[in-house]
Amino acid sequence: MLSNAVARARARAHAYLVKPIAGFDPSAGNPFPAGAHPLDWRRSGLSRFGRVICRSFTEALLADEDDRGTLVGLDDATLDRVIHKFDLWIGSTSPDLGRAFFALCLALEASPTLTIRRARRFTTLGLADRVRVLEALENHENGLFSMLLTAFKVPLATAAFEEGALLSSTGFPRSDLIAARTLVPAARAAEATR
Repeated sequence: MLSNAVARARARAHAYLVKPIAGFDPSAGNPFPAGAHPLDWRRSGLSRFGRVICRSFTEALLADEDDRGTLVGLDDATLDRVIHKFDLWIGSTSPDLGRAFFALCLALEASPTLTIRRARRFTTLGLADRVRVLEALENHENGLFSMLLTAFKVPLATAAFEEGALLSSTGFPRSDLIAARTLVPAARAAEATR
């Protein structure tokens, strides 16, 4: 009886925390939408809380200055794409990794208290303060703080720069990393240079 109540409570908590993800829907121009592969689990791995944290982090990580020197975050479509892709990646892993990433999200949410000495949550800070938190994490004397930054920075930057305008800003010649490369025979290339 008690085990049934625990199972029902766990199912309710899971339904609340994990959002359903759209099924794998390839098209001719987009064979692997959001980086998903047909062999992936195609399930959400981030809770609502985790998606909010990752979105705030990605916006601060990839913020840039405009002509007047003010910080400008990414557009919503790019942020949505990055978080959706990362959500699928975490969903393809073990439940233990998902729980561990949730703990990292809690640590990042509390990090302003220890880094910039402001008793506020990371997601409630403005863009400039979030950038200051990331800089403080990167330069912190305790290596665990730097590793917290790296745990978010590497996968989210990878997801961001795999396609779209951010990929083309690197000088990569194709629209995404999955698109097939068009080879030009050496003879035609030599003629084009004459």
